[in-house]
Amino acid sequence: MFGRILKKDISGNKVITATLSLFILLAAMLVSGALNIMITMLGINGASIYLGNNEDSETGSIIENSFVIQNKDFDFLLNLRA
Repeated sequence: MFGRILKKDISGNKVITATLSLFILLAAMLVSGALNIMITMLGINGASIYLGNNEDSETGSIIENSFVIQNKDFDFLLNLRA
């Protein structure tokens, strides 16, 4: 039953099916490319962060503080390879 519904949908809406398939293909390519790039996140405790001249730390903050460590093989900002 599911196969008949799918077959009727694909044969009846060829433009929509082709567009949707293209977006799924592009999303899959984006995900596979993102998996090849390793990003290291460094978590920082809010008690160690002071903003400006404020004497109070960010201990009570609800924000999760993380920093990204620079990739040694590729500089994304300048588009340079090491």
